Amino acid sequence: KSCAGRPTWPRVRKRSWPGGGRVHEPVRAGVGGAHAGGRRVRGVGCEMRGPPIAVVVVHDDARLGGGTRWILQQEPSIEVVGESGRGDEAVEVVADLQPDVVLLDLRLPGLPGIDVARQIAVRSPKTRVLILTAYDEEDYVLEALQAGAAGYLLKTAPCEELLEAVHAVPAGNTVLQPTAPP
Repeated sequence: KSCAGRPTWPRVRKRSWPGGGRVHEPVRAGVGGAHAGGRRVRGVGCEMRGPPIAVVVVHDDARLGGGTRWILQQEPSIEVVGESGRGDEAVEVVADLQPDVVLLDLRLPGLPGIDVARQIAVRSPKTRVLILTAYDEEDYVLEALQAGAAGYLLKTAPCEELLEAVHAVPAGNTVLQPTAPP
């Protein structure tokens, strides 16, 4: 089992495929929801063939960023391809790597997260930004969405919600974590 007590996806091995990238292939097909390669989309009941979702994690706290990376690495359909601890550096990392998703904190040295999201929207329009922050004020959410973010999650979100959001935003969905009433 992985985080939040949910069962992990079937054990897989990575292999190269024509055209570049990697696919995930079940070690033993036909067992426990194993699939014929590609990434599985939760909640949809379908399978997608292709490389894993490429993610860059941008966080100023190395411990929290490392924990987020660890959670993502437990999911075979997600690959952490880069990390950054500074906003100005993150823009360059994303421009170089062109990931599918960027997990972005709002408070960063060098350049605030909202400005990073704006620059990513211009320089890497196919990359989807998912804000992962401690700030639940409505003004932050609206500003992030106006800057081009595809989603907004609090750091207190369960692991499963984070993983579902990372799967949802590359498909063009917007993810907003519901907040509890005061």
